Amino acid sequence: MLVDVTGKQTSLPTGNWSLSGILVREAIEDRTRESWVSFRSGAVNGSPRFEPKTTRDSHSDLVLNDAVPGWVDLRIVRVGWRFVLLRRYPGKRWRLHWVYARGDLPASMQVGIDAFSGDEDTKADLVSHVDFFRFASTGVPAKLKRRYLDSRVGTAKLMPYLTR
Repeated sequence: MLVDVTGKQTSLPTGNWSLSGILVREAIEDRTRESWVSFRSGAVNGSPRFEPKTTRDSHSDLVLNDAVPGWVDLRIVRVGWRFVLLRRYPGKRWRLHWVYARGDLPASMQVGIDAFSGDEDTKADLVSHVDFFRFASTGVPAKLKRRYLDSRVGTAKLMPYLTR
């Protein structure tokens, strides 16, 4: 996904918790048991942030990392039960951002664009400019995938396949 998260009048959203990115979730009806992995860019407390997040049974663990406002490629790659989050600014190399181990998630999931604004605030202010959203196979060879899932090789060995 290539995204630029801005405010309506500014280069950074002014509403708190204004983020947009990728959401990969289990398709369930019971909203008290939501499970997903997401990777978003935007603003929290007036600062540009990345938000990698994992949610299991509606309980979330998130981290906020510094970001630079502007266009950024976000990628979530599923390799078996691991979800690899990658980011890239225009003209730069792909960077590993986070890896989540989620063996509880089903093989088939819903994937889409996610955006929200104004949590813990009196206003919302978000424009999610999305240039593209693509799906592609990783092409990771089966033997390498098994070695990765058995923790015999690290994520770095997969990067040539994850960043094509």
